[in-house]
Amino acid sequence: MAKILIVDDNEQNCELMRDVISSWGYDVYKVFQGMDALTFARETPPHLILLDVMLPGMNGFEVCRELKRNPKTEYIPVIMLTALNDVEDRIRGFKVGASSFISKPPNYNELKYVISSCLQRKQVFDSMESRQPVCEAFLALIRAKDEALYQQAIRRRELCDKVGRLLGLLEVQSERLVAAACLCEIGAVIRPLADPDHVVIGEDIVRPLKMGEWLRLFVRSHHEKVNSADFPREAATEQDVLTELRILATVSRYLELQQTQADKDECLAGLRNEARMGDWDVKTVDALLQLRKDETFIRTMQFGQ
Repeated sequence: MAKILIVDDNEQNCELMRDVISSWGYDVYKVFQGMDALTFARETPPHLILLDVMLPGMNGFEVCRELKRNPKTEYIPVIMLTALNDVEDRIRGFKVGASSFISKPPNYNELKYVISSCLQRKQVFDSMESRQPVCEAFLALIRAKDEALYQQAIRRRELCDKVGRLLGLLEVQSERLVAAACLCEIGAVIRPLADPDHVVIGEDIVRPLKMGEWLRLFVRSHHEKVNSADFPREAATEQDVLTELRILATVSRYLELQQTQADKDECLAGLRNEARMGDWDVKTVDALLQLRKDETFIRTMQFGQ
């Protein structure tokens, strides 16, 4: 549950906002002074801060500036609450690091949307910051073990990224899909792909990771047909990853076909036939076909053939 800190010297305002925001499923805390806000944020960093501009002593602009100077609190989104409508004041707020502004008294529909949007952006940033070095480290391990396996991982990552963009995935979904594309075959650094045990080993390798809860599902199921009894029907984790898993499984099948059939168009024709029977995700196959058309068009423009 996301933790939100309200900073407002008006206790009645604090109580009202806490009651409303708590009803949206957030864990809400309150303080009445700027210095108390800084102490709270350092000791128990919240996921987001609602910060009144007009505070006694240290005002909201000063509090926000101090939050952004501290490495422990600099990435906490700050939504400033203000009765000030002057453009210069809002510019001043953005300059000290505010993520957004809400006028007082707040429109709670607007506030709910802004809170959700800020928390989603923070989630994406946090996950990218933690996953990217992990993925790069494992890719380096794969390359040291097997160059062909590494090149396959890079190709899978590239295709999944492009397909995700074509299908309009949310940023958090795309980032999760790309990470899974890199690491779904990590067990093959210990056992060859032909050995079924490489899946179990892969799950054991990713289990301790922060993203291991949902990543194990990709390691286990990315070679399963989407209509098979072994393919997940419901998300087994808090993250709803089934869309990304269907994409990865279909892209993996496409790459598998390319290992035995050099002609990409024939591979895609075979994949499309299998998708029509329900084996693979039709939308992903359509996206792969579009990527192939784009690739052919670009080559024609470059070489005139």
